[in-house]
Amino acid sequence: MLSSLNDLRLSFNSLTGTIPASLGNLSNLTTLYIGKNQLSGSIPQELGMLSSLNDLRLSFNSLTGTILAFLGNLSNLTTIYLHTNQLFSSIPQELGMLSSLTNLELSANNLTGTIPASLGNISNLTTLYLHANQLSSTIPASLGNLSNLTTLYLYTNQLSGSIPQELRMLSSLNDLRLSLNSLTGTILTSLGNLSNLTTLYLGKNQLSGFIPHELGMLRSLIDLELSTNILTGTIPTSLGNLTNYKLAYTMEVSEKCDIYSFGGVVTLEAIIGRHPGDLISSFLSLSFSLSSHDVLLEDVLDQRLAHPINRVAEKVVLVAKIALTCLHTSPQSRPTMQQVYQKLLNWKSPFTKPLRMITLRELIDLRNLNEAS
Repeated sequence: MLSSLNDLRLSFNSLTGTIPASLGNLSNLTTLYIGKNQLSGSIPQELGMLSSLNDLRLSFNSLTGTILAFLGNLSNLTTIYLHTNQLFSSIPQELGMLSSLTNLELSANNLTGTIPASLGNISNLTTLYLHANQLSSTIPASLGNLSNLTTLYLYTNQLSGSIPQELRMLSSLNDLRLSLNSLTGTILTSLGNLSNLTTLYLGKNQLSGFIPHELGMLRSLIDLELSTNILTGTIPTSLGNLTNYKLAYTMEVSEKCDIYSFGGVVTLEAIIGRHPGDLISSFLSLSFSLSSHDVLLEDVLDQRLAHPINRVAEKVVLVAKIALTCLHTSPQSRPTMQQVYQKLLNWKSPFTKPLRMITLRELIDLRNLNEAS
């Protein structure tokens, strides 16, 4: 028996069947990566014996059943990736006991019930992904306690009520996505104090009132999405202060321009012939096994241009792959401008097959390879 094993990585294969209960015997295991397979069945209770585990990644499978409360006893956990499965029932409140947790990814399942207020106790949490589920009720005010949180994705659920005032305390937040819910009330003026925000998605809710002029103080903001609400009044002139936001729609770049904007948004716009806002939104909400990712890359290219062939086609694929890497939801996972320059200078196609066979899913998988491996 591999009793000394501390690192088990089986991601990106075509493994089937269930997760063996015997893995619970690996008492020294710290890392368990079995994402991106075809595993089914429930998460075995025996994994609750992995007291040394700090990184658990079971995403991109077909796991069913519930998220077991025993995970709350694995006090060394820093990362939980369970997204893109078929897990159901509620989120266990016991997860709030994981004081070392920094990344919690439960999106694209069939989770129901409320968001546990106990999640606000995870003081080290930096990323919280709960989107693309069926979560209901209100957003817990306790989430405002997560002072280290940089990314909060709650979109595509059934959340209601107003946006809690306590979110104004998330001073580290750079990406807030609450769209596609049933939120009511007004857009908080205090959101204008979140100086690190680069992305704010509040669209497709039932928000009313005015667009706060305080949003014009968000000088790092690149993407602002407030569409399909019940907003009234005028467009604040202060939005003209959002120079980075303007960058996402134009070619006005500077030496210090954001890699997300120039390397990602503008580059995609250049090859598809339009602003890629809808396309980017689909990438972010569907990195989750939906058929949209089977769309061919050539079908989203600018149809007004001649169809690329040979070396031009290879370069288009490379540029598309780099652009998607620049749009990674985690800023730490995006390349620097110097790295982009080197990739373009020493270019080679990431695929050996022709352009007509390359899907958006494959490009997304390439981008996520380092994250899940």
